[in-house]
Amino acid sequence: MKVSKYLNILATILVIIFLGMLAVDYFRYDSYSTSFPFYTYIILRGIEFLIPSIILFIISNIIKRKKGDKDGRIN
Repeated sequence: MKVSKYLNILATILVIIFLGMLAVDYFRYDSYSTSFPFYTYIILRGIEFLIPSIILFIISNIIKRKKGDKDGRIN
């Protein structure tokens, strides 16, 4: 239970960092000096933070289900 809890906390922290970094990118973005649109920042930050966060959530759920099966509980 503790491992899945820590993985969920880590995944949540990654989502919060994603939102914070996106806010920083939004305030620093200047459409006149950059040749690419803002959604490229969103895509890059999503690859950097959201994909690992989703993977951690999935691993956490798998661990939680496996622990539940060992204890004889049905989830």
